[in-house]
Amino acid sequence: MVFDTQSAKALHGGEDCGFDGYKRVKGRKRFLLVDTMGLLMSVKVVAANHCETRAAMLGLEHLSSACDKVEVAWADQGFGGEPFRKWLEETLGWKLELTQGLSKLGKADYKVAPKRWVVERTIAWLCKNQRLVCDFGRLVLVSTNWVYTAMVILMAKRPGETISNRL
Repeated sequence: MVFDTQSAKALHGGEDCGFDGYKRVKGRKRFLLVDTMGLLMSVKVVAANHCETRAAMLGLEHLSSACDKVEVAWADQGFGGEPFRKWLEETLGWKLELTQGLSKLGKADYKVAPKRWVVERTIAWLCKNQRLVCDFGRLVLVSTNWVYTAMVILMAKRPGETISNRL
């Protein structure tokens, strides 16, 4: 499993909005959990002022029985820290591996982060849906459902890209 968060600007305010000081965005944060092929497993939408580990805990807490065969989860440095690593191992039994930071794009030593590119690619796929560029929904449930709907539309357009073809 690979996970990451994405901050989205909320145009009309609404329920559970906040300010992400790191990305300087007022709106909501989407926590995305994808499998190793980039298929969406779980989404949790929270206020943008939640830290990444708190959003991850909220997004992962209901997966204890659904993902019992998962052993390793990959994430970026924002999910570092011993309390989160310990929570992930005790609650879900997953080992957390953090990807290293990257150099700037355009430099000679630029390289793609191993494993983490999978979730970044899924975020890019989802943002092709115009409804997800900004957060238009007033309710968190509406925002969450739009992410799932966008993934269903994406997978319906790619009938050759099914799980059985990649095995």
